[in-house]
Amino acid sequence: MESMVSDQKFKPADYRVRLFLSADLSGSTAFKNSGVGQVVGSEGVPSWVSTFSAFYRNFPAVFTTIFDRRKSADTTDCKCPSLWKAVGDELVFCSRVRSKDEVKLCVDSFIDALHHYRSQTLQSSEPDGSSMLGDGESESQLDLKGAGWLATFPHPNLAIKIIDDGDLLKFSEETELAADEDPFSFDFVGKAIDTGFRIAKNAKRSRFVLSVQLAQTLLATEEGRIVYVDTPQELRGVNRGAPYPSLYLDTMDHFHFSEVRKMEREMFGKVFTPKHISDYLRAYCEAVGTEEICLPDKITYGCPPPPKSYTEFVDAQRCHLQSQADLDGDTEPEPLEGSSDEEVAEANLSSITSVR
Repeated sequence: MESMVSDQKFKPADYRVRLFLSADLSGSTAFKNSGVGQVVGSEGVPSWVSTFSAFYRNFPAVFTTIFDRRKSADTTDCKCPSLWKAVGDELVFCSRVRSKDEVKLCVDSFIDALHHYRSQTLQSSEPDGSSMLGDGESESQLDLKGAGWLATFPHPNLAIKIIDDGDLLKFSEETELAADEDPFSFDFVGKAIDTGFRIAKNAKRSRFVLSVQLAQTLLATEEGRIVYVDTPQELRGVNRGAPYPSLYLDTMDHFHFSEVRKMEREMFGKVFTPKHISDYLRAYCEAVGTEEICLPDKITYGCPPPPKSYTEFVDAQRCHLQSQADLDGDTEPEPLEGSSDEEVAEANLSSITSVR
């Protein structure tokens, strides 16, 4: 891995898409301060400490196990998203994705992991199958909820090494490959990341919330999941205050009240066709200037087709990486993966002109 990365030091980063998945222990503050949470267990610490430590330790293993079991012949080479960071009571996972099938595999496995962990760890022995501290009526309820979003790199989102030893150059393929391999050592910043954390605040145990781009991708899979829409909400700092679509997957399966809730939605809510929702999201993206993410249906080992903004951005970065290569006494940056001879020649000319 080290030699492969070092060969990419001065190469502009290839266009790539990363999937982010969030698992959040809801009701955690109330649980920590509840009578149940304060009970000192066999380990000599309050039960909330044991509960949270087990979550950090065991949930990633549950996710990986379910992911591996769900793999098919088309996704056998896919790698389970790994832990990116822990934010308080929330675990966020990350993975580079190369196809719609891979995205669906990751999301389906993650939702199954939420269900499994809830039922095996947070669920009490109550006959109605309620969670450890109730279905929402109790102030000290502890439960699990999830969210997912997509982000494109190296533009408009960026990978940054947390402990910068000065070896990795921003926007280089070396940096992005290192972030693919070990996301825990990097921070990911940008508009899509901010939006993802904003929408995650609206997650519920019965709703796995989605970003617009993730919803579009899931709707376009061969066996597309049913995406539901609710009233758009304004998210602080997102799209200049334009209301953001409220999108989610139904995660009510395995709940004792799921059939009642589904009937209520059919009676009182509106259910739209996938085409209806796709048209709505496409119109929204055009209105706010969000680029659509176009992943192939099946796994490929090249790069997905990049948008125009990426090409323009990388042309500018070539000049920067070229100057760093000159200072280092290295060779000229390698051409972008998938670039034609004409594109390479044009980029080289632009780089030479800029240096002069």
